[in-house]
Amino acid sequence: MKKTVLILMFFLLYAGVHSQTLSPRLIASAGGSSSVSGGTVSWTMGETNIATFISGTTILSQGIQQPEVDILTGSITGTAFCAGVAVSVPFTAIGYYGGSNVFTAQLSDGSGSFASPVNNGTLTSTVSGTVSATIPANTASGSGYRIRVTANLPNYTGLDNGADITVRPQFTTGEITTTGETICYNASPAAAIGNATDASGGDLSITYSWRSSADSYATAISGAIASTYTPAGPLTSSTSYRRYAKDNTCHTTPTVATGTWTVTIRPQFTTGAIETTGETICYNDNPAEIGNTTFASGGNASISYQWQKSTTSSSADFSVIDLATSASYDPPTGLTVSTWYRRQAKDGTCNTTFTTSLGVWKVTVNSPTPILTGDTTVTQGQVVTYSTPNISGNSYTWNASHGNPEICFPYRNCLTLTWDFPCGIINPGYVKVTETNLTTGCSTTVTKWITIVQ
Repeated sequence: MKKTVLILMFFLLYAGVHSQTLSPRLIASAGGSSSVSGGTVSWTMGETNIATFISGTTILSQGIQQPEVDILTGSITGTAFCAGVAVSVPFTAIGYYGGSNVFTAQLSDGSGSFASPVNNGTLTSTVSGTVSATIPANTASGSGYRIRVTANLPNYTGLDNGADITVRPQFTTGEITTTGETICYNASPAAAIGNATDASGGDLSITYSWRSSADSYATAISGAIASTYTPAGPLTSSTSYRRYAKDNTCHTTPTVATGTWTVTIRPQFTTGAIETTGETICYNDNPAEIGNTTFASGGNASISYQWQKSTTSSSADFSVIDLATSASYDPPTGLTVSTWYRRQAKDGTCNTTFTTSLGVWKVTVNSPTPILTGDTTVTQGQVVTYSTPNISGNSYTWNASHGNPEICFPYRNCLTLTWDFPCGIINPGYVKVTETNLTTGCSTTVTKWITIVQ
C-alpha cells in the first residue's frame, strides 16, 4: 500500500496537478498532503472515488481523492456604496480549477439572502485574485447586503464576505415646474420656478444649482442654490432655466433635473413712424391724408393709436384730436392756419401710456396775406393812394367802388384813386386788392371799407 501511494504522488506532481473533483468525500483510512509550485495537494485513502476532470491532462487513480476546492471571499474595502459604483472583491481560491474557469462575484439582497443573487462582476482565472465588480445601478438601498464568489469549473459557491455592507439610495435629480412665464421686453420675471420633486438618494447631502440658456447652460448662476429660483432681470431675450443637483458621494457632478422653465420675452414695443413730407395748401383748403410709414408693434401686439395737433410748433402745445385712432389720419377741410400733426401709440400690456411715433407732418397754409393801407374817410375829388407790401412772386389785382383808379408800376402793389362820387351815392364805398401766389395759385382778397363825406 505504501508503495502505491508514493507512485501516485509522484505522478500527480509530474503532471502539474490539473484536475477537479465534484464535492469528493471519502471514508478515509489514510491520507496526507504535499505542496508544490505554490499549490497544495491533499488526499485520502479509502473507498473508491470516481471524479470528473477538466484539463488537458487527466489524472485519476482509484482509491485516491482529488484535492479539495474552496473559495474564501475576502474583506470588502468600505462599508457603504453607491448604486452603480465599482467595488473590488478579493478572494482566495483553494484547490484546482479548469483552465477556462470563471470566478463570479454575486450580490445578495438587502437582507443578506442569496436566494436570487445578482452577478456583478467576473474574472477568468484558476487562482486567487480580485473580481472587479459593480453595484448595479438599480440596486435598492439597504444595509444588509453581502458579497460572495462562485466558480464554474468546478461549480462551487464560496462563503460570503462575512460582514454587512450598505447600498445607498439611488440618486435622482428630481423635477422642476415647467409652466414658464411671459413678460415684457426689458422687464424682470415675477414668478418663481417651483420645485416639483426634490433631488434625493446618494448620501442624502443634496446640493442644487441653476443654469440658463444665456450661456448654453455652461455655468452655474451665482447664488442660485435652492430647490426653487426666481430669475433675475431685466431680460431682453427669451431665456430658459434648468436645475442641477448632486450629492457629496454618489453623484458629485451636477446633473440636470427633469423639466425646463422658459421666460418668454414679448417683442420690444416700437411706436412706428408716420410720413413727414408735409404739404402746402391754400387758405381754407382741404389737406391730404397723413400716411403711415411703419406700424407700431411689439408688446402684447394689441396696438392703439391717437393723433395730436399743434398750431404753435413741431414740439409744443399738442392736443388730442377726437376720434383720430387709426394708423393714418386725414385732417379735415377748411384749414386756415399752418398746423403740425403727430401720432402716438401704445399696447395693452407693456407700454400702456401713449408714446409719440417717429415723425411730424406739417400742413402749411400758404395763402398771401395782403395788408391794405390808405384813408378810410374821403371827400369828393380827394386823391388817395392805397397799397400793400410787395411780395416777390405774387401778383395784385385792384378794384374800387368809385373814382378813377391808376395802378402803380412795376409791381402793381398800389393804387392811386381820385374819388368821384355821383349824386345820391350811398355809403360806404370800398377798395379791394387780391394778392395771388403765382407758384401755388393761392390767393387772398382784402377789402377796405370807405366812408364818404359829402
